[in-house]
Amino acid sequence: MRFLIVDDNPEDRRLVARELRHAFPDSELEEVFRREDFVEAVVRGGFDLALTDYHLGWSDGLWVLGTIKARSPDMPVVMVTGTGSEEIAVAGMKAGLSDYVLKKHLRRLPVAVREGLEKARLSVERKRTEEALKQTVERLQALSRRLVEVQEAERRHVARELHDEIGQGLTGIHLLLRMSTCEPAHQAQEVVGELIGRVRNLSLDLRPSMLDDLGLLPALLWHLDRYTAQTDISVTFRHTGLEGRRFPPGVETGAYRIVQEALTNVARYAGVREATVRLRADRETLHVQVEDQGAGFDPETALATRATSGLSGMRERAALLGGTLKVESAPGAGVRLQAELPVGVESTGREGHDNRRAGG
Repeated sequence: MRFLIVDDNPEDRRLVARELRHAFPDSELEEVFRREDFVEAVVRGGFDLALTDYHLGWSDGLWVLGTIKARSPDMPVVMVTGTGSEEIAVAGMKAGLSDYVLKKHLRRLPVAVREGLEKARLSVERKRTEEALKQTVERLQALSRRLVEVQEAERRHVARELHDEIGQGLTGIHLLLRMSTCEPAHQAQEVVGELIGRVRNLSLDLRPSMLDDLGLLPALLWHLDRYTAQTDISVTFRHTGLEGRRFPPGVETGAYRIVQEALTNVARYAGVREATVRLRADRETLHVQVEDQGAGFDPETALATRATSGLSGMRERAALLGGTLKVESAPGAGVRLQAELPVGVESTGREGHDNRRAGG
């Protein structure tokens, strides 16, 4: 152990040093009584604990404490003084003092030092654990973001393969069958036509190409029309600040998937014929809201049991983008889902405003 003793009274320094050597025989002590020597010792560092008087000819113990904490925040400091007060003790504790010992009770000093050292050790271990946990969380978040990126890239690839290769191949077969006049060929033509429709829908479900080519607003307009045609649920769509504007690819994908999944849950569970989607973009945030007046549910129970499809996935997707997702609902009271996604600096375009009703 290395201890720093700050006291301008030589007799008091001797008494403090005697207690420390008795309790910690293998310790190394450095005594300072001048301001410049104290500052030099603090800058040099390497101490496990410091002990300081309150009344010093060139300053006071609170200044010593602040100087040490500014340089070495984790180093414990014990104040040893002859004429203390409750106000000084409280001020010192608030500033990070480990303990407060009166010189007439120096026998308590070793206990105060041991407790200060133990608190410092626990504090350092806690900080190391917190830092390790933070790094682990950051690595997991980076991995999750990468998995989402890989998933979307794979969806994009498969969607294009379905559309460009399989879809075009089936279209060619369909045209050849139309040239035949036999009845089996007509039946095969119907089957191929149905397969073409299924392939097209699979491709669009995986990832619509317009999300990459045209951006979030056109992709959502298309999706809402298609959603209404498939589910017979009318969607009121209101948006501000989206026209002519592109967002980071991850944000566009995240917002699209959140709206897509939220509306899928409306179709599955809400039991309604109407829903509302609102998007508003400012310079820093894309606000997404999906609302219905349907059956509702208990969000905490749903998240705990994963009873509501995709709810935890939407929240995770928002978190990976540095955003938040909140769900307000109760049984019989409908659902309001709100996501806020940071967008950074806008890329291009003008601020627009449009209200429309899909399928209405």
